[in-house]
Amino acid sequence: MIYVFIFCIINSCATAPKIISVSSQQWAGGQKKTGSGTRYLLKTVVPESSKKFIIKEMCADGHILYHNTDKLNFSKNDTIKIYANKSKESYDSKKNEGWFTYEMMGETKIHYLKNIEKKDRINYP
Repeated sequence: MIYVFIFCIINSCATAPKIISVSSQQWAGGQKKTGSGTRYLLKTVVPESSKKFIIKEMCADGHILYHNTDKLNFSKNDTIKIYANKSKESYDSKKNEGWFTYEMMGETKIHYLKNIEKKDRINYP
């Protein structure tokens, strides 16, 4: 019985994505009407291939984020980058915190992000 319990703990720990880093950076365009915003970057080691692991939704700093990955196809244990920008939709959260949901092998899970690194603002010419 104890072996089944230990196996379940090891198996569940091995299937969570490993976060390498998560950061945000405000930016502003230097010309009229070029805009401004905040970019988010999440680097993670994925626990499964792109066929079995799908990022569903991301949220940070009180906003739902639009997101995409740097690779459409990846293998188990690959490092991927997920780029995100704020949407107009909001939710209640603390600053420098967020979360993302993902689907892995048919099951939806959530992973919390704490202490999002704030990088210096970029002002484009």
